[in-house]
Amino acid sequence: MTYYTISAFFCLMKKLLITTILIFCFISTYSQDKVKFTKKNFTIPSISPSEFPCLDDVLTQSTTFQIADKVPVALPMLKKDYFKIDGFIKDVNENGQMKIYVSISQPEYLKSRVDTFFNKKTYRFYYVPSYVFKVTIKVEVKCKAQSIYTEEFKALERIPVDEFQTKEELIKGLTNIELKNEFGSEIEKAVNMSLMNIQRKLNQKLGYFTNQSKETFVFLTNKEHPEYAKMLEFENEITAQMAKVTLEKGLDAMALVPHVAYLEGLLTKYPASPDNTKIRFIVTNNLAQLYFLLENKDKALLVSDLLIKNDMRKIWGRELIDRTDNARFANLKIRHHLPRFSELKKLGFQMQQEAIQEKEDTRLAFFEKIERDIADWEQEKTNRLKYIETAKNTKISMLDSVSKQNNAALLKKIVDGYGGGQILKGVEKVHILSKLTFEETNIPVYDEKWGLAFTNYLLKKKNPDLFYVVVNQAESWQHDDRVRAEKWKKMSNSDYLNVLPNLDPLYLLSSFRLDLWNNYELLADAIIDGRLCYHLTYIEKTVNSSNRSVPKTEHHLFIDQEKNRVISSEKIEFEDGKKLSFERKIYQDYRELISLNSGAVPHRILYQIEDFYGETFYQEQIEKIEINSGFANRIFIKEVYSGGFK
Repeated sequence: MTYYTISAFFCLMKKLLITTILIFCFISTYSQDKVKFTKKNFTIPSISPSEFPCLDDVLTQSTTFQIADKVPVALPMLKKDYFKIDGFIKDVNENGQMKIYVSISQPEYLKSRVDTFFNKKTYRFYYVPSYVFKVTIKVEVKCKAQSIYTEEFKALERIPVDEFQTKEELIKGLTNIELKNEFGSEIEKAVNMSLMNIQRKLNQKLGYFTNQSKETFVFLTNKEHPEYAKMLEFENEITAQMAKVTLEKGLDAMALVPHVAYLEGLLTKYPASPDNTKIRFIVTNNLAQLYFLLENKDKALLVSDLLIKNDMRKIWGRELIDRTDNARFANLKIRHHLPRFSELKKLGFQMQQEAIQEKEDTRLAFFEKIERDIADWEQEKTNRLKYIETAKNTKISMLDSVSKQNNAALLKKIVDGYGGGQILKGVEKVHILSKLTFEETNIPVYDEKWGLAFTNYLLKKKNPDLFYVVVNQAESWQHDDRVRAEKWKKMSNSDYLNVLPNLDPLYLLSSFRLDLWNNYELLADAIIDGRLCYHLTYIEKTVNSSNRSVPKTEHHLFIDQEKNRVISSEKIEFEDGKKLSFERKIYQDYRELISLNSGAVPHRILYQIEDFYGETFYQEQIEKIEINSGFANRIFIKEVYSGGFK
């Protein structure tokens, strides 16, 4: 072989090698250039869930407050204002499935500070003091009785107060407040400020919010690419599914299984290289988006990292990693698409209907109660009128047959001392004016009483506020100027029975209860106020809850053996057999009245009262007694009064 022949062979081989390299480079460049794509954005609704997955099935929340004794906050207002967590229905009855327990300690006053500001309207400087309080509030959250979150919040709250124009006014104002140590409204504001901050934090941790997110997928556009057909199937599937995404329902994972497997296979088919940058960008972006939407945190982070390493639009990968890290995913559970808000709507409607029904039931119960009260009142009124009529007939019968009563001789002397039976039966109207003097004060209190035999009674007291008791047959009312609410109110049955003896003119004049006479038992003599007296007693009994007979009221009557006048009376009240109160009256200064046929009644009465208020002593001095005087009967109707007696 000649030299020229060998040289020609090598030249030919060199040309073939160069041609092969050029062809390979052309094919490689053509293959990379033919990957053409477009991005497509989808806006879908989603839920930002709570930090705690156990709350996903919890729809109601309630708050229980524990407040230190001297914290000047109103519990009803706290329950009304705090806490309302987004994505829950607030149950004011403390029956929520998520319970928030709030313990508020006594805020601590730390210091005061003063700022100045210039008012451009008045062209003056003003001093604005403020107080700093240390507020400590402990919060515990329980999900279905299991504690999921506990924190003690400590905050320094600065509360500004009224401004001052001069330093002198400022010093005087601060000194007065701090000396009195009265920070009631400021403490309340400090507590409320802390609670508002706590509510914001709890809402971020516990709340469920609705939002809309933008999800970006990338699809092949050139039909010549060998992956176009499969990519188009994926594009059609994901487009159809994204259009159906709601708050309640996310992607259908089962329908996407073959597409996910296909995309993962492309990562192997097109390994990392400069020639596969574009195809791998499409695959890694779509896979990362899918795993994020399917809430597979590990794979979403893994593929997002591959997207960054692909070195094409790294920012997309970083954004997906940030979203994945900040998302509140739970293992094997979709939390960004839940039936929560539709169930809240149903539950809210149900609770609304229940509230409407409860309101209707309450309304019906209200009218039913009115009807029952009317029926009960009619029955009670009948019973009261029968009682009054019986008391009237009993008195008349006893005065007509004194000789047939117990201890008849003694009773006759007592009745005759008051003027006799016939005179007492003729007493129809009584008017008494008395002055009361208490040991603790020299300020007199005036009582005025009117009585109409067995029908009406009126007590007017001024001290200096007005107080009335009105009995108009079966109806009884009392009026008190000292109360802030409704000044007129109906008397209870027990109060009515206590005031009922005043319908008897004899009792109104002398405090002697003729109706109890036959119940008295004569005991051994006693010395009262230095005089020898007959001692009579009567114990009124009742049955307690244990079906035991126990004393209710114990009466004692002491009668002067010389003049046959009532010298003293005692009444002991019991509650469930235990002594509740004691009242003693000592009757002095008996004076004869012409209208009673020279019968005598006491004009000075000494009172001793012991009850849960303590022990009280006072004297009643009767200044005027009128019998069968001409006052109008209309005074016994409460409508007569309008801020005073007319």
